[in-house]
Amino acid sequence: MSVAKKMREKFPTIQHEYDVWHLAKSITKKLTELAKKHKELADWIPAIRNHLWFAANTCKGDEKLLITKWASMINHVQGIHSWKEGKQNYSCEHDTMNEEVQNDTKWVESRAAVAALKQATQNTRLVNQLKHCKNFVHTSSLESFHNVCLIYAPKRMAFSYHGMVLRTILAAMDTNNNVGREIVGTGMRYSKGQKAYVLLNKYEDKSDKWRKNLVNRIVQYVANPSLIDEDEAEIMQLLFPLDVPDNIAQVEKPPKETLEAKRMERLKAAEKQQSDHN
Repeated sequence: MSVAKKMREKFPTIQHEYDVWHLAKSITKKLTELAKKHKELADWIPAIRNHLWFAANTCKGDEKLLITKWASMINHVQGIHSWKEGKQNYSCEHDTMNEEVQNDTKWVESRAAVAALKQATQNTRLVNQLKHCKNFVHTSSLESFHNVCLIYAPKRMAFSYHGMVLRTILAAMDTNNNVGREIVGTGMRYSKGQKAYVLLNKYEDKSDKWRKNLVNRIVQYVANPSLIDEDEAEIMQLLFPLDVPDNIAQVEKPPKETLEAKRMERLKAAEKQQSDHN
């Protein structure tokens, strides 16, 4: 069962949202493949990806408006900026283009390319996925937290249950004390996905004031345990609610001598079998 189906059937009261960035990445991959056949679409891929971001960001939680904004892209790439559907008039939200820009832009003129683009971006499956982007949510903050977790608990090292809990708490404290840092400039970086250099925000340096405060409080508590008001048992139950075994073994650990004796028996049996064979 897919995550979307499980959310729909098992948790119907929860609004299941997609990360717009991941959907944009998926669409970009499909359009890149499509552009191999319809060359004139290649130059429009970055703009189409950006338009998805714009539509999700400005629909104000209205899925119908999101779908309408997204569909307007088909007209725009053809150089059509005002159109009518039924009794409703629509137009692009960008500024009016002057004649020079209108004439110099390489609009998509091939009917086959337009039809292929429409099929790739307006199919029922994609439209249904768009409905999960109406609130313009992202997982970037969670992914940033996971990166901080790797600093305190690297995957290449093994930690005990207690160690993982405490290291994850430290990662959470580090993250929470450095959220919302000010942008101090921009920098350039090559994007493998866009195959071009892009501008990224630079943020002020992280603060380690929280870490110094934590160490100072620990020193105080060690020197004067009476400063701790909470009950130790309650603290332990709050931090470590699970009864996790020391290892995953399902049988009792035997004496080492027993295993050594069994090994010797196997070696002797193998030697005897080899001798009999010769």
